[in-house]
Amino acid sequence: MLFLFGFASIPLAYIISLRLKKPSSGFAILVIIYLISGVVLIFPLGFCDLLINTFKQDFMSSSTLDILVFICRFLPVFSMSFGIQKLYKIGSYRSACKKILPIFLKARCEQNLQRTDEIWGCCENVCKKTKECYKDAEALNWGTEGMKSSKTFNPIHNILMTFFQRSCD
Repeated sequence: MLFLFGFASIPLAYIISLRLKKPSSGFAILVIIYLISGVVLIFPLGFCDLLINTFKQDFMSSSTLDILVFICRFLPVFSMSFGIQKLYKIGSYRSACKKILPIFLKARCEQNLQRTDEIWGCCENVCKKTKECYKDAEALNWGTEGMKSSKTFNPIHNILMTFFQRSCD
């Protein structure tokens, strides 16, 4: 992810540094863009992703969230941060399931669980039916829990910025 972020950031840094009188001003503007897109955008969209795709809340449609994330993925630092957040989420859910005592897990899984229960993905007897088990979540896929789209957008950003740079010269 870091390599792809670096690969995608080079043309944008080049364009910004050439368009300003002082390259250091371009670097400062780029840091501000990365800070805004990496920190300010990742928290609310990551939180909405967690609520909508994991806890099945319906305050916003999943397609609206997908459109917002799609637009933001054209910023390389957002794409990298969102991919890292997906990796962390998958790893932490798997770890949480392993740490639950088997007796407690069995008792909770035999109760009438809803898809919004945080333990839903740990109960194989329930989550296998909907293919939403945490242990089966694949990090390198295109789905809601995968990060393949984040890995794809950074090279696309590089190609677009390189094309833009060539057309401006």
